[in-house]
Formats: sequence, structure tokens, C-alpha cells
Amino acid sequence: MTVTDQHPDLSGRRPFRGRVDEGLRSLLSRVRRFLAAEGVRAYLVGGFLRDVLLGRPTHDVDIAVEGDALELSRRLADALGGSWVLLDAENGVGRAVLTTDSGLRLYLDLSRFEGDIRDDLARRDFTANALAAPLEEADAHLASALIDPLGGRRDIEARVLRAT
Repeated sequence: MTVTDQHPDLSGRRPFRGRVDEGLRSLLSRVRRFLAAEGVRAYLVGGFLRDVLLGRPTHDVDIAVEGDALELSRRLADALGGSWVLLDAENGVGRAVLTTDSGLRLYLDLSRFEGDIRDDLARRDFTANALAAPLEEADAHLASALIDPLGGRRDIEARVLRAT
């Protein structure tokens, strides 16, 4: 999947482009189906989206879920034949370590959010990490589906690191 913004950024540089590996795209589709079957709202968030916008290859996927992220990450790892790692019991962050069909190892970090995803984004460290996109739109519409209440995309394009 290629994520392309057709609008140049404010500095006049070329539009940002990001490529998501086909294996990662396929895996995200499986994750999306798993979470949909569980009735869970989920968003791609943070550093994953930042890296895609910058065109950086990434093997780390951050997903905010409405629900018990520890239990969901454990069950996701089991359902997709991966392993599970407890990252932060106090804040409820779990990791599913999965391998694509091509052998690429991916790290899916699930964290919990409640209510409006914008509230979760406002608690993040930097505007460049305060981005979200609904997981169900991860295939075709990632760039247009960005939720960016703090101007993180603009900061990424301008190469500015700004605290939230």
C-alpha cells in the first residue's frame, strides 16, 4: 500500500510518501478482522503513522483499542500464531509478536483508550505521535483517514518536534 498526500507541505518540499510492506498490510487485515469479530474499536496510532508519513520502513505497529488491551493482545497473538509480551501492566500495554508469511517479524503494541480517541492523542508526548487512523481504513484510505487534532502531520512535514 502506498500512502501519498497530493498536497505539498508548507515548506514546498515534495509530498510525503509512505510504503507499507505487503506482508504488513496482509497482517493488518488479519488483525482488523480479529478485532472486528471481537467487536472492538481500534486505531493505528503514534509512531507507526509517523514512520509511514516519513516513508520509513517500520516493524512496530501501535494500536489503541477500546477494551482490555492486555487480554486482546494475548488472544491476538494466540489467534495469529505469535507470542505475547507484557509491556506495561500498570498502563495495560501488551505486545503481540507476529511473523508474516515472508518471514518478517512484526511487533504489535496494543494499548487501551476510553471514550474519544482524541482524548488519548492529547495525552501523548509529541504532536508527531498524536496521530490516529481507524484500523478498518488501514488499506486504502490511511492518509485521508488521519485523525490529527494537534497538527502532528504538519509538524512532521515541517520537521518540527513539538510537545503536546
